[in-house]
Amino acid sequence: MVEYIDKSTERYIISRYMDMTKLFNRLDIDWTLNGNMFCPFHENTRTRAAHLYLEDDKSYSLFCFSEHKMFTSYDVYKEFLRDVDTNQLALKIINMFPEEEQERILFDVGNERDLKELPFKEDLEKFRKRQIKYIDLLDSIVKKIEI
Repeated sequence: MVEYIDKSTERYIISRYMDMTKLFNRLDIDWTLNGNMFCPFHENTRTRAAHLYLEDDKSYSLFCFSEHKMFTSYDVYKEFLRDVDTNQLALKIINMFPEEEQERILFDVGNERDLKELPFKEDLEKFRKRQIKYIDLLDSIVKKIEI
């Protein structure tokens, strides 16, 4: 039984095992999988400024065009469900698994820290250096996240 997890592990577990779409439904946030939607992290009602997609058959990610930032279920909890103790939630989730699976999850957390990158990271860096235009960045994002 896991008794303690750090913030990084907490974020990984909640992001991976808590369904973002169910959280959006609970919060009455209109969402579209693999499509553009209004970013719930901003007061935005005119332009669909985010893209929600299924990352790996288990977890969802939301990319905000305004902030150029990826959001996960963990961020939904921190922004909209602040009364939930995310550390205790993550502990409950990991302790639902058999011991071997717990070890694999904790191993994956270490790998995730090292390997997680945006699929369009290079284009984002080019945009930051003013080597490409904003519209080119958006085109790149759409092409690379459409699966």
